[in-house]
Amino acid sequence: MTVSKFVCFCLVLICFNAFNQSVLRFVPCLGSQAIELGKEYTIAEGRISFQSIKFYVSDFRTLTENGKLIKHWPTTLVNLEDSSSQSIGEIDSAAVRIDFLLGTDSLSNVSGILEGALDPINGMYWAWNSGYINVKSEGLYRDSTGKEFPFEFHLGGYLAPNATVRFLSFDVNPQRGIPQLVILMDDWLTYAFEKGIYSLMIPGKISAELATKVQASIQLTYRHE
Repeated sequence: MTVSKFVCFCLVLICFNAFNQSVLRFVPCLGSQAIELGKEYTIAEGRISFQSIKFYVSDFRTLTENGKLIKHWPTTLVNLEDSSSQSIGEIDSAAVRIDFLLGTDSLSNVSGILEGALDPINGMYWAWNSGYINVKSEGLYRDSTGKEFPFEFHLGGYLAPNATVRFLSFDVNPQRGIPQLVILMDDWLTYAFEKGIYSLMIPGKISAELATKVQASIQLTYRHE
C-alpha cells in the first residue's frame, strides 16, 4: 500500500468511527441554558447562582435492539467544576437504549472505603450508616423581593423506604445527533423553594421525594456539532 493510499484509508477509518460513535454528556440546565458555576440565572421570579453541582451516575450501559449489552461503564461522579466529568462515554450507532442509575447502588454504600469516583475525598460520602450523597447542589437563591436564601441539597440514603438511588432508561438514536442527558435543575429546585425547603442534609422521606423529582427532570436530547 502506498503512503497516499494508507493516509486515505486512515482518514476514512477516522470518519467512520466518528460517524458510528458519539460521546454522551450530562448537562445541568436552567431552562435552555447550560449552567455555569458562579453565574446568575432567573428562576421562579427570582435569581439563582450555583457554587456546586455534583451527582453520581452508576451502572451506565448501552444495549442493542434485542437487549444485548454493548458496553458498561463504572460509577462516575459528574462534577460541574470539572467539565470532562460530564462526558460518560461513546455511544455506538448500534445502541437503541441506555440504562443507568442516578446515584449509587446499595452495595457501594456498604462496601467500606472505596477509591476513584467513590473515594470520600470527593466530598460525597457521609458515613457507614448513611452512605453516599447521590446528588449535591449548593448556591444562593434571591427571591423577587431581594431576600437571599443560601441553599444546600445533599440527597442521599440507601435504606428502604427512603432510598434515593433512581433507575432511568431512554431510547436512543445516535443517527439523530450527539445524545446528551439534560438535567432541568429549575424543575426540582422550584418545587423545593415553593415548599420553603432550602437545606436538606440527611436521608429521609423528603430526600427520597426530591430524588424522584430530580429523576423526572432528566431528559434525553440531541446536539449537533
